[in-house]
Amino acid sequence: MIKSLKEILSPNMIRNIYFTKFQSLQQVGTLFWGELGGELNMRILRIQKRAIRSMVGASSRTSCRQLELNILNLPLLYILEMTCFVRKYCQSLELNSSVRNYNT
Repeated sequence: MIKSLKEILSPNMIRNIYFTKFQSLQQVGTLFWGELGGELNMRILRIQKRAIRSMVGASSRTSCRQLELNILNLPLLYILEMTCFVRKYCQSLELNSSVRNYNT
């Protein structure tokens, strides 16, 4: 989708499409998937990199870190979502000290 629309739309519009179609699914998914690790996590990260490279027309060998699009990769997005979740629901979370009677 991004490759075909890249010829028609401005880079700003392509970036908005990325956020609405791709990153929104990642954000919702991280709360359900958690930190999966393994092959599934790597596949999602590869798809994300491919989408980012196609946004700017970079080759498949180009590092996404050099592109400076200010887009969070999957591990950083996971950290952000978990931090927001804990901050939002911190009152309803129990501390380990209230569950356990011994020091670890």
